[in-house]
Amino acid sequence: FEGCSHNTTQNQVGATRRLRPSTRRLRRTVMASADPFSAVRARLAEHGQAHLLSPPPPAAAAEDYLRQLRGLDLPRLRRMFESSTSAQPPAGDITPFEDITCVEELPAGGAEAHSEGLRLIAEGKVAALLLAGGSGTRLGSAAPKGCYDIGMPSHKSLFQYHAERLLGARRLAAQHSGRRLEEVHLPLLVMTSEANDGETRAFFAERDRFGLPPDQLHFFTQGMLPAFDERGRILRSSASQLALSPNGNGGVYLSLQEAGLLEEMSRRGVTSVFQAPHPYPAPSGIVRVLPLCFLSDSLSLSLS
Repeated sequence: FEGCSHNTTQNQVGATRRLRPSTRRLRRTVMASADPFSAVRARLAEHGQAHLLSPPPPAAAAEDYLRQLRGLDLPRLRRMFESSTSAQPPAGDITPFEDITCVEELPAGGAEAHSEGLRLIAEGKVAALLLAGGSGTRLGSAAPKGCYDIGMPSHKSLFQYHAERLLGARRLAAQHSGRRLEEVHLPLLVMTSEANDGETRAFFAERDRFGLPPDQLHFFTQGMLPAFDERGRILRSSASQLALSPNGNGGVYLSLQEAGLLEEMSRRGVTSVFQAPHPYPAPSGIVRVLPLCFLSDSLSLSLS
């Protein structure tokens, strides 16, 4: 401290001493944050998934990959894998459904059930659900399967066939109940996938939703799950990306809940959802959406 007064030197030394605790805290913080993967690494090792950090991701993608790993519910994923690969039957008694109506049990012509189906639609108690997460690869098309032209003279897509049948059901329900068409609400819930969501939404938008009211058309995305190898180890598609696959048609109910659509439908008074098979095992242009004689019977799914 040459050239400084005695008081100045003492003040500087005092300031240095006062800074030392902060410096130590900063040093501890730096040391703790030096390895942002430490906590995740321990958690992965606990569940037999330590390989997900070997090799580590590139530095530029580390934060995104860390977010993927933190989002894994490892105990649940382990249970799902073990359950799906177990040769043991599920615990508990398995009994057939009791509330099943066979076609043969319907009254001749189904006139009464047909009328009841129109009443349910007119009162806004019904929604249609379309599973449309696949692509048309088996049909020679890379587009979403619902966009496929099945070769009819009209050259309509599968999406258009379904939409127009819903519009027809609304018109019939309005006529049957004496309501104006605008008063009849028949929502269409379309489950897409991460791969085709944008293209599906654009397909509907470019065609003015085939006449469907905007407040009665809802899109939501199918959930994804990590892919496993035969030993139950989660796979990576790259050093910074987990390998993901659609969680199957059964995941539709969880996806509806996560998208807030179950709550939305319940708020609107919808009590039944008709799930149209789309388009498995074959393009389902021949499958009738909302067969009215069934709506009051076995194809109704309580939202509760």
